[in-house]
Amino acid sequence: MDTKTTEPLELMPYRIGPPRLSKESRILARFYEPLYLLRALGQTRGAHTPQPPSPNHITETRRRFLENLCFVCDFTRGGKSCTAIGLEECPDKYQFWVSSNGQNAKIAKFLEEVLEFLSCIGASTETELADTELATVNSNFVRLCAEFAKPRIEAERKLIQKQAEKCVSKIRNRMTEADGSSILIVVDNIDESHRIDLGNLVLMLENLINQKDPIRLCEFAHEHRQSTWVTDLKTLAFEDEREFVPEAERSSFFSVRHYVGTLSRHIRAPRQLVEGSHNMRQILQIYTVMMVSPLAGVQLPLRDRHTNLRGIMNRMFKAHDVEKNMVEAGLVYLHRVSGVFDEFVTFYKESEGCVHAEIQVMEHFCQSQLAFAFNDRFIACSKPACLCCELYFKHHPARIVVPSSHRKVWTNWSPPRIEDFAAKEDMVIQQRQIMSKITHDVREQVIDQVLQRTSQIPWHPDSRTGITESLVTALQGISLDPQLSEVSDSDFDSDSVDSSESETWSDLEDGDVPLLA
Repeated sequence: MDTKTTEPLELMPYRIGPPRLSKESRILARFYEPLYLLRALGQTRGAHTPQPPSPNHITETRRRFLENLCFVCDFTRGGKSCTAIGLEECPDKYQFWVSSNGQNAKIAKFLEEVLEFLSCIGASTETELADTELATVNSNFVRLCAEFAKPRIEAERKLIQKQAEKCVSKIRNRMTEADGSSILIVVDNIDESHRIDLGNLVLMLENLINQKDPIRLCEFAHEHRQSTWVTDLKTLAFEDEREFVPEAERSSFFSVRHYVGTLSRHIRAPRQLVEGSHNMRQILQIYTVMMVSPLAGVQLPLRDRHTNLRGIMNRMFKAHDVEKNMVEAGLVYLHRVSGVFDEFVTFYKESEGCVHAEIQVMEHFCQSQLAFAFNDRFIACSKPACLCCELYFKHHPARIVVPSSHRKVWTNWSPPRIEDFAAKEDMVIQQRQIMSKITHDVREQVIDQVLQRTSQIPWHPDSRTGITESLVTALQGISLDPQLSEVSDSDFDSDSVDSSESETWSDLEDGDVPLLA
């Protein structure tokens, strides 16, 4: 391994390395420094942000349709098949522009198959399908989507059943300690007591563990997503995490409930697509599916002699900023407590960054000057945006709808690489401005956490749990940790800095260096 990535972070430079000569290398180095610091302070930066509001019901329906298309195309766990779609309106047709983090051709082909199926259904709903016909259509379409998503569902099956086994073990231990009693009274965080039938909970968890068929498992999750025992998991998760689980982890009760919601969506999303297809008849009459040409990411910066604590502070603060010494002292303190600097230097690796799918679609629309359908500047994605994508959308001059975000930091995130600086001067200036604003926001998050000397925010999954509480649960007034109370991706369940460009760039280590003056 390169010794540059394993040496500890110095407080002050013992030797000045070669200057960072290009503006691009400087702005990238100044972006990744606070990003890596923020990641070392904790990957999760807060709870999921809500879905962006829709101006009307028609727009809301269309956006949900596009998001469900993205979901059924995302066929593996992790980020490689994360799918984004933008809908273009042409004079004679609509175009679905699709991109992913690495599986474009396979996903585009499946999207064509899905849209062909839905276009037939959308046309037939003019005469309304009989209930039996609709049930058959739903069943066939769910099976089509589940077969494509088989790798993802199988991975989720293993995860939920492993966590369910842990839950059963914990519950049996509690029943033994209570002399065999299967009734548990739990007090939540607003001092309300809840009666939990542990025997019934074990029975339902064992039923879940015994599900081997992927589609039947998804159906089981969908049927029980609003059951009392799933609500009991939420209550036990709060109690478990409050008393036993380290901050960086989540309770097995939380995990099972989360995966019940995730597996349920493999049923709900296809059904919502079938149901919504008649509202999309105008779009589905004449359309094409197009792949966005993949955008290369930038080469991630390597650690150099400028990468030391004092140098980083000089780039984050003006020379006489009163917070500068306080933040430096706070970072030193947090390093003693949790080894922040040791983790920080591990993020400097020789690799190419990844341009996330939603940014690829956005840049394609902007650079090609495409018209969004119905003037709705919205890009759908199968997962909530990461923190950097959220900020990129926020600060991009195109005014695209800022997506919902899971607010987590991914250190291999990258803006699009610009190949020909001379020929694309406007693009270069625009990207510098965007990255300058993002860097400012990331630095502010670092400063806020260091000054407060707070611990890490509890981890949560990238995806939402996808369970809308039943009316019974709502009437019970259960109010738990917001991290345990995430609603569905769409909240619907049909089954129930100055913008001017500056040339003042420097990489001197003795401070007062703005990103953009």
